Amino acid sequence: MSESNPYETGRMDAPGDDLIISRLANTLKVSQIISVALVMGVLVFLAVVLVIIRGDVQGLPKAGLLTIIATGFGTLMIVNHMILPAIVVRPMIGKAMQEASTSDTRIDRLGDVFRTQLIITIALLEGAAMFSLVTLIVEKNVAAIGTAIMLILLMIARFPTQTKLLWWVQDKLSQAN
Repeated sequence: MSESNPYETGRMDAPGDDLIISRLANTLKVSQIISVALVMGVLVFLAVVLVIIRGDVQGLPKAGLLTIIATGFGTLMIVNHMILPAIVVRPMIGKAMQEASTSDTRIDRLGDVFRTQLIITIALLEGAAMFSLVTLIVEKNVAAIGTAIMLILLMIARFPTQTKLLWWVQDKLSQAN
């Protein structure tokens, strides 16, 4: 059974997979390094927080105001990370398609747009995770660590792979045709 591109919207007149993969190898590597760095920042801060509070995540029996705000903010960022990055990069995609004269140039520019979208996506989740961890220091409530862990897992799920990048670029190229 072969995988099918969930981003695919229609007939493909785009360059072959091998060309796209070879053109975007560096973009993928840089995107992966950035993703790991952002996730590791939150994980290291989580470890620091757990040392600071000595593992006591049951400090307050009820969630305090700060925990409620952090949980609400985390929920908002979960929704926003699916919507905002695409809105922000939409004009960049159009500009890349209009200004690029060759398919190689289009692929390179789309790689840059993909990386920008990825950074925005993970940064939204990272900010909410950090806020939840600060809340954990202050109120020591299990809801704060639960929110932070959920956001960290979403950050990891957004890790860029060759297949994700290939399918995303193919989709954008096919929409331009």
